[in-house]
Formats: sequence, C-alpha cells, structure tokens
Amino acid sequence: MNPKTLFLIVIIFISGCKKKENSESGPSGVTNSSITPLKNGNTWTYRDITLPQQDTMNLTHWISGDTMIGSELWFREYVASDSSNYIYTKNKSDGQHYYIQPDDIDYLIYKYPATVGDIYYVDNGLDTLQVLNTDTSITVPAGTFSCYEYKEFSLSAYYALYFVSPGNGFIKSMNFSNGNLHSTTELISYHLE
Repeated sequence: MNPKTLFLIVIIFISGCKKKENSESGPSGVTNSSITPLKNGNTWTYRDITLPQQDTMNLTHWISGDTMIGSELWFREYVASDSSNYIYTKNKSDGQHYYIQPDDIDYLIYKYPATVGDIYYVDNGLDTLQVLNTDTSITVPAGTFSCYEYKEFSLSAYYALYFVSPGNGFIKSMNFSNGNLHSTTELISYHLE
C-alpha cells in the first residue's frame, strides 16, 4: 500500500475515534473532559464481591454539597448510606484529587489526562499508581466503558487494578493479595446530572 494512502487512513481513523470534547464548564469550572463528573446529584451504585466466599454488598456513592478549602471549591463524595462518611474530591488539571482532613492532605488519585507508563504516588507516598492503559474496554452491569487502567502497588503483597472512564468516573476495581483475586467492585448503575 502506498505510504501516503496508509498515512491518510491512519489520520481518518484517529479523527473518527477522537472523543468529542465539550468546553462548556459549570460553575466550578469542571468540564465534561474531567475523569469523574463532579456535580451535585450524580450517583454511582457498585456491587462489591469478596472472594472466595462470594459475599456481595452494594454501595452507593453520591455527590452532595461542596465547600471552599483555601481558595478552591471541593465536592463532597458520600459513600453508602451514612451521611457522615464522605471525602472531599476535585478535578484539577492533572486529574481527580482527594482531600483528607484533618491532616490537610491533597493527593492525586486518578491522573488524567495521562500517558501509558506514567507513575505517581498517592496516600502520602505509601502507594504507587501506574497508568497501564488509556483505552481498556470494560463491561460491567451498567454497560461497556472505555477506561483508563491504573495499577496500585503498596509495600505489602497487595495490588489493585482500577478502571476509570473519562466523563463517567470509577467503573471497576480488582484487588489482589499474594497474587490471588481477593475482591472486585463494579458499577451496576449510575445517574449523572
């Protein structure tokens, strides 16, 4: 095949696959190109399965409320049905961050955008995350999503794989201990405002 023709086919293919970016932003300045859509009223329900017993539990995460920390607007992400169980989260130019109180720790949880092979530290430098892929297709009960794949390493024999879909958020995790799958968490339903 002629090199010029091959180059043209590759350019057309890449252009056709490019995700449409929406530059409109909400009051917090977060655009649709954020890894996790942080907006009041967004909800995600997950099924958590612990192995080998197959113990199952459903957990719901939701965004409700925000607060100023320093000069930045952060959202409250609640977990389960306990309204006292929340974490502050925010999308920044390098990805999604968590803010831990009372220690005043702001750390990057999901780097986005990212390049395969990127490595960064979380949880006060105790854990390392590496970007393994930026277009992994993951199918869960809520549907099929194109995801970034992250691998978390710790000082122990534990590691985890996280699958996060730009514009949709956290989709699935697989947690391993001593090389064996210990638990999975997967998205079963979601609602984005």
